[in-house]
Amino acid sequence: MTCKDLDDKEIKQEKADKRELIMDAAMELFRDKGYANTRIIDIAQKAGIGKGTVYAYFESKEDLMIKLIREIVQTDFQQMIVTYRVGSARDKIIKYIEDTDKMLEKYGIYATIFRDQIVLDSDVNSDEALELVENIISGQYQKMRNIIAEGIDSGEIRNTDLEQATVYAMTAVGTHMITKLSEMDNCCVPPFLKTGELKGLSAEALVDFIFNGIGK
Repeated sequence: MTCKDLDDKEIKQEKADKRELIMDAAMELFRDKGYANTRIIDIAQKAGIGKGTVYAYFESKEDLMIKLIREIVQTDFQQMIVTYRVGSARDKIIKYIEDTDKMLEKYGIYATIFRDQIVLDSDVNSDEALELVENIISGQYQKMRNIIAEGIDSGEIRNTDLEQATVYAMTAVGTHMITKLSEMDNCCVPPFLKTGELKGLSAEALVDFIFNGIGK
């Protein structure tokens, strides 16, 4: 390998590192200030670089947001909802929840706030970003729906309304996400619970509740 090859490799790595730095700063600011209230100069200052450097990597704030979703968030969620080819319906739902926990460990509070902000914030006027996030959400829903449908077919899950069962299961998983987020950030603890009361709840306990409910 020549000196030029080494120099080129170092330059490429430096560019990759700087691009990642910009994306990390943008994700944090979008979360904390909201997309509409975040300016390119804010992202540059957060990343410790010049404003022009941001534009060297991204055409606009919208371009930056779209690449954040496509390259990081969407890719990770797509990996999370890969087909589970083996195991019972119960095992697959546990795996689904464990994969969700991994996403929360990686993104923390970003995993919900950043996603919901794109969907619910009327100031986000990017159809492409909205479509990307909607695809993530629908992908999660479809994965759970497939698991439940397979469970009904195999006799593990009683013959019930598939869509309702999926909604209820997803609602339970959403509540589970709150319990995990409460361990990372006390601001996520519901007001009717004291800090610490949600700690230690497991995927197995949640699946047991989904399968058995609270009836005796």
